[in-house]
Amino acid sequence: MHTFLKRRVVVLGGYGEFSRRVASGIAALAPAECVLGLPPASQATAFASRVGVPFMVLDPNDPASLHRLLEGAFAVVNVRGPFAAREHLVIAELCAQRGVHYVDPGDTRTYLTEFARLARLARDHDALLVTGAGAAPAVTSALAAMLATEFDRISEIQVLLSPGVGDERELATTRAVLERAGVPLAKVSARGREARDMAWSQKFDLPDPVGRRRGYLCDLPDLDLFLRHFGARTVIARAGLAPGLLSKLLALLAALRRRGWIAQLSPFAAGLVRIGARLTRAEADAAAIRVAVRGSRNGAEQEHVACLIGRASAGPAMAAAPIVTLVRTWLERGVRDAGALACIGLLDFADLKPELARHDIVLVRT
Repeated sequence: MHTFLKRRVVVLGGYGEFSRRVASGIAALAPAECVLGLPPASQATAFASRVGVPFMVLDPNDPASLHRLLEGAFAVVNVRGPFAAREHLVIAELCAQRGVHYVDPGDTRTYLTEFARLARLARDHDALLVTGAGAAPAVTSALAAMLATEFDRISEIQVLLSPGVGDERELATTRAVLERAGVPLAKVSARGREARDMAWSQKFDLPDPVGRRRGYLCDLPDLDLFLRHFGARTVIARAGLAPGLLSKLLALLAALRRRGWIAQLSPFAAGLVRIGARLTRAEADAAAIRVAVRGSRNGAEQEHVACLIGRASAGPAMAAAPIVTLVRTWLERGVRDAGALACIGLLDFADLKPELARHDIVLVRT
């Protein structure tokens, strides 16, 4: 019989479905002693009971509560967000100082750039800090790496993220699209593909039960990371929402942003997105991650596509899989590296497959 020395893993989250999926996944790991760090709220006890783990209150007005929560921690999983700029690195920096391993799903290019500045501090204290351990770039890069084996040379990689209703990614997706909406098309891809070759939006026919969805050019870290990691000449990232009122709202806001009539997602516009999500039909709860790779093999041009489909509201589980898989790897095999880096090349699809198989998630290749 194998026995595990349980190690304390702190999950800093909220009360949404993504936090629940991450915490439940960590709690199911035999070597983990999972503890939740939750913001003050009346539902804290009920939420922690639902996950089946103890919790401590993480009070933003009491900085000492964070230090108490990190006492004796082996690793910290931070899904609180936002992950947008340097001021959001407080928890990651504290983990580096304490020699505690850290992971978050941050997926903006600005945040990843600032995150990398913690590398020396993390190495000095033998801590490994990982960001981007979510749908992008962790899952998208794993799919791209799987397809890359089919090519001698990669010319283009296209990424599409389309969360389902209930994924609680509506605001994040809208922000990512609006970030790019004001940028000339020729500057959207990291190697400056000409605007005449690139449509602002594009329809995609995805495997059932997702169906047809429209994707809009958006700002993802894949744009920079995939160029270096896969040697691609062009990388294009798109995001879209389920059809219906929610998708129409996204299109309208993006059009207003492109015309310069709005600068960013205002509280009013965010409220409209939340209303649209509630009114979008329930059958749009399926999510998809699509990666297409173009290139050549033996002189012949080819394209291969991989679609990860999350059925029955399994979208959050797709995004949570890299975090759970990474923590499981650390617990079972140890942490061999130190520094601060993005979650690209750390996990391949075979690593993610056991966690994905626990949910209603399928891979479709064409």
